[in-house]
Amino acid sequence: MTKVAYRVIILTFSLLLLTLPQVRGELRKGESVQPHTDSIFELSIFVIPSHRPLDWTSPSSILRSTVNSFMEASFSRKLYSIGHLFIELNNPEGIPLIRTSIASKEPSEQRAMVLKEKIGLAMLGAPVKGRMESMEELETKINRFAKKKKISFISYKILPAAAERVINFVKAFTSRDSAGFSQSDRYGGAFWPRFKGEGAGCSAFGMAALELTGARIDYPDWYVKVQVPYDLVGGKYNNGNKIRPRDILQRKYWYKGSGIENEDYYTHFIYDPSYIYNWILNQLSADHLPEGFTKSTKTSKNGRVIEGLSFDATNIKTPSEPIFKERAYPSIFAH
Repeated sequence: MTKVAYRVIILTFSLLLLTLPQVRGELRKGESVQPHTDSIFELSIFVIPSHRPLDWTSPSSILRSTVNSFMEASFSRKLYSIGHLFIELNNPEGIPLIRTSIASKEPSEQRAMVLKEKIGLAMLGAPVKGRMESMEELETKINRFAKKKKISFISYKILPAAAERVINFVKAFTSRDSAGFSQSDRYGGAFWPRFKGEGAGCSAFGMAALELTGARIDYPDWYVKVQVPYDLVGGKYNNGNKIRPRDILQRKYWYKGSGIENEDYYTHFIYDPSYIYNWILNQLSADHLPEGFTKSTKTSKNGRVIEGLSFDATNIKTPSEPIFKERAYPSIFAH
């Protein structure tokens, strides 16, 4: 392909980016994408670990470890007690076009579900009000956690077509329909945001964006998958049953057996930011990196060096399937 043809491609994509409306502060106001001889964009997945390690061994252990992490973080006024994941998309010149994730809008809503409604382990997937974090808000968080050395990342070099899919995904996910509904209004651990009309948790939002580029997201060390016993599910998700914390604390194992899903148990699948964070650190300290990965660094605005990984995904064919699709399996939380 000639140099002139390359310039035409980059100019065309630049014009596309300029025509996309701002998405609630996540696409930076006034930014333009200039023609560039290098057409490589960069999608970064940033991860912040939980304040204290979460233990997914059993219902009892996940409750204890989550409460411990939350309480310690609350007393010290620290954020993201159970970890966080957000994305950043940079243009070929390194200018951020998107930096965002989804978060709970009202943390008190989750506490009420557990303490008043007593929904038990339905809390792992139950939806609450969500909001999108802004570019500036997350820049502040990068500075804070870089100072504490509690943040890392994986950056993926991607082609313009892949970057376009990420932009269209964020735009659609945060847009409102004629009834005023936006997928970003619903935050929950059971959602997969590529399913039509569903919200997301922070890690699902980031992994969905990465999946759209064609990059691999099925690393077993990145996620948790457990079968939650239905007798520990309460509230509207199980006939109004009230589940006390001690009921969960007494359970030392997840559901076992060949019961009926969504009757005897439900499957909880989630990408854990701490798992991904620890995986990155393990790779950085290993003798050999996984194929395709290299060591990388970023520098926060306050001058702190952040260590992470980089992956060249420009040789991966950009998927052509629709960004949104129908839910592939039933869920007690998605309707």
